[in-house]
Amino acid sequence: MNKILRKIMALLSCTLLCAVCACSVAGCGEQEEQTGGKKELIDYEQFKDEYYIDIAAWGFPTLETSAENGYNTEKNNALAKDLHDAGFTTVIHAGRSNVRPGRHGTAEEVTELIRQRTALFEENGLKSIVYCSNYLKGGADNLGAMWWDFDSSGLPDFSQEEGFYGLLVWDEPYPEVMTKLAGYAEMFNEVYRGTDAIFMVNLYPSYASIFSSGGYDDYLESYCKNVLSAVEGTKYLSVDSYAIRADKQLETYLLYDIAMLKKYSVKYDALSHICLQSSMTSTKNRIPEQSEYAVQANAALAFGIDSLSWYTYITPEEEPYGDGSAPVDQSGNKNDAYYALQKVNNDIAAFGYAYKCFDWKGVILNPVAQTSAMNLILKNRDLLDMVYSEQDTDSLASVSSEQDFIMGVMKDENGNEGFMLVNYCSLADAVDAEIDIEFIGADTLMIWRNGEKQILPLSDGKITLTLAQGEGVFFVPYQA
Repeated sequence: MNKILRKIMALLSCTLLCAVCACSVAGCGEQEEQTGGKKELIDYEQFKDEYYIDIAAWGFPTLETSAENGYNTEKNNALAKDLHDAGFTTVIHAGRSNVRPGRHGTAEEVTELIRQRTALFEENGLKSIVYCSNYLKGGADNLGAMWWDFDSSGLPDFSQEEGFYGLLVWDEPYPEVMTKLAGYAEMFNEVYRGTDAIFMVNLYPSYASIFSSGGYDDYLESYCKNVLSAVEGTKYLSVDSYAIRADKQLETYLLYDIAMLKKYSVKYDALSHICLQSSMTSTKNRIPEQSEYAVQANAALAFGIDSLSWYTYITPEEEPYGDGSAPVDQSGNKNDAYYALQKVNNDIAAFGYAYKCFDWKGVILNPVAQTSAMNLILKNRDLLDMVYSEQDTDSLASVSSEQDFIMGVMKDENGNEGFMLVNYCSLADAVDAEIDIEFIGADTLMIWRNGEKQILPLSDGKITLTLAQGEGVFFVPYQA
């Protein structure tokens, strides 16, 4: 008996059993009428001031201090306001402007400076993630060191600070440091037990040279099993992946890195976070354009990633980068990239509250020019469970296009489906994607696009959406 026949027989058996049970309980002919009909649509607007997609900036411009007011100066508040206006909700205290024990005073003195900086950002609507690593990395003989000597002086406690969100304990750890990180997780539990603080370690992407012979799956599993599982509070899983190439193509590994992040965040019940590229990097000799910011972020959201960050907001710390290599320079001067990133962040904020009402279920992939990138998922048996088709949804009859697209499938607590649709196309191949969609049992589309919410009628349940390169839309079909 083949698989399909077995499935049919199982369904018939189940149907017969249910019929017998119904007769015995309610009496034949007295079964309750099926409810059917349309699902109750949630008023997503009620969550507008409560739910949002967290977007973090790596680094901030140089802050001044005054003898009278410390960091609370007009200039510093203006710099913090620029961050908030750019659509950021969180600041990661990293980069050239960060303070470090030894360089800026004792551990106690630096801790106090960070408290004051956290207060400045909180006054301007921004949370803070405090970075504790000193960038020392290496193999088994160079496991790195922390800004604080945790082993002798303990972990710093910022839990009483209003704007404190958590600690970034390590950026891109080698596999050999997992045991050490597990020890820091236990120390974190002792200090932050009972709080909402996050323990953040930002992991390598799959293309890092240390995985040239494979092993990325083992790397993520090792971290989650040995470190993430040791954290008692909120689980927070972070990966970085920089995909914007000098030739305006997209690196093939971005979607794979996002999918692997989602796989392990689901497996270990963790919040998922991805760090994306907003500046030049060592192999990318230009700053991304607006549509390239959009395609990175929208792709991540189509895979149900919970939060984003951009590396970096200010001129990167590594040499030889100078002004113009990031959206803002060290003095806080903005360039065109600032406004491009601002647009993308604020477009995401416009639908974030509704997006957060849904649980991610899977993703529909339509490879055309991006076949290599999507095949890293479609031909990976460990990731196939997240790949959906129209038949796996309740409200899609069909979706098609001659261009690449990604469509995230989500469901709210009432069973309504939401979709995150993205034209996944590189700047080099920039082309609009016409996407034809037919829905089941829907005559109206609630859609967030270009920073605005719209209610669109469907013609016989059908609509054609034309998306520009990198553009993403979030929508909910329903019966009005």
